[in-house]
Amino acid sequence: MTPTSGTGSTQAFSFTFFDGDGVSDLNVLNILANSALDARRACYLAYVPASPTSGTLLRVNEAGDVGTTLASLPIPSTGSISNGQCTISGTGSTTTGSGSSEPAITAEEILVPTIPLISLAAFK
Repeated sequence: MTPTSGTGSTQAFSFTFFDGDGVSDLNVLNILANSALDARRACYLAYVPASPTSGTLLRVNEAGDVGTTLASLPIPSTGSISNGQCTISGTGSTTTGSGSSEPAITAEEILVPTIPLISLAAFK
């Protein structure tokens, strides 16, 4: 995650995911912002890439229940999704990917979604 922390009312964070078999091998990428490794009362997101330049961001509810209907936001887009812990803006969101989907490639393959957080609650 870059940067490792944020200040101000809006901060864009970039998350870097690697897969030696290529970006097409990345399926559901989980992002958890909380003071503990706990999905409850958290800003818990799942990014589902559709291509190296687009995908869907899913926001899990505050109970951390992934079995319920999830709020979704296409990346890139201009919409937003939120819960009591965070608001995610599609404005300024991007996804970039590099690398082949061929298993013979030995270099790490990279996918970098950048997600603007409009606000992030103080976690307790």
